[in-house]
Amino acid sequence: MVLTFACNEFPPHKMEKSADGLPGFDVEVLKQAFSYSNININVEYYPWKRALENTKSGIVDGLCSCSKSQGRDTWLAYSDQMGSVGIGHFYHPNHNKSDHFSPLSPTAVVRGYAIQNDLAYQGIKVIRVNNDKVGIRMLLNDRVKAFYSYRDTGKYILSKQPFDHHIEYSEARSSPYFTCISKKRPDYPTLIDQFNTGLKQLHETGAYDAIMNKYR
Repeated sequence: MVLTFACNEFPPHKMEKSADGLPGFDVEVLKQAFSYSNININVEYYPWKRALENTKSGIVDGLCSCSKSQGRDTWLAYSDQMGSVGIGHFYHPNHNKSDHFSPLSPTAVVRGYAIQNDLAYQGIKVIRVNNDKVGIRMLLNDRVKAFYSYRDTGKYILSKQPFDHHIEYSEARSSPYFTCISKKRPDYPTLIDQFNTGLKQLHETGAYDAIMNKYR
């Protein structure tokens, strides 16, 4: 059996054409968990909105990963927890940590990320950047005191820097995420059970940690 899952570009979770050839840890976990049931996975990349639409309509079999959201459970089936996504401040240790939450301290955030609302609610001055790499670069060059983004994305970019950076991270919140299968498939309960069984084996054998360690 071959299943097709929709992914959105979200390093290091999901990466279509990474510099080091790694596909992302969500993609690796998805494929290895299903491999225990002799199910092959085909991954197609779309913008997030289209990935949702294609899954809802049954054009694809599921989403590589997603979070629970009101209304989605009418057309999506969720697996056991696949991982957690952390959100927080990356900051330079030379600055006072309390300054990062001051309305007077400009904080960089990627344009279009919903998490920029976190800063707006706190009255923090926001500097919008085009992507995470730009935000990290501004932080390293001391052009901002903090960069607000996703934990694993920021840490992955920092791990690729050719020099010691000493950037620290303070988590504001985190939430679980899952593999999600379209209820357009009549066999979705079986597929969820097969994925969950495979995911459990990945944890028990240490394969899950081995995958994650490649991206740290």
